[in-house]
Amino acid sequence: MKCPKCGKTNAANATHCRYCSTRFIRKSDKMARKMALSGRFAMVCGGFMAFMGIMMMIYARGPAAYILLGLGVALTIIGLKTR
Repeated sequence: MKCPKCGKTNAANATHCRYCSTRFIRKSDKMARKMALSGRFAMVCGGFMAFMGIMMMIYARGPAAYILLGLGVALTIIGLKTR
């Protein structure tokens, strides 16, 4: 990897330049941070979806209620595991 500050070549997996100590920030690192779903956000959304699914089961009686409930529970479980 070429250092953007001093222009010298470093190892491909280096995190800092060994000549000028500049920290390397790869585009893939930025993208991974943007795409990460916080566990708390997933739990809140999943809980809300599950609640709406239960309300739809009580009042609407349609197949969408079961789908919404299932997705809500799954999203809540994912949120618990990533937390």
